[in-house]
Amino acid sequence: MDILSPELKQKRSHNAFIETNFLAYENKEIHLPDKFIPSDEFLAYHREHIFRG
Repeated sequence: MDILSPELKQKRSHNAFIETNFLAYENKEIHLPDKFIPSDEFLAYHREHIFRG
């Protein structure tokens, strides 16, 4: 299941790009690539500091 920033969710009515490219995938399984899988530390950092999900 993916995690979306509350800030993205608040902007849904103002931005069709966010609705189409982010919110449409909320609560759906993410298929990871075979190569270059992001590390748990990388994802945690981005959730905490960048995307603030």
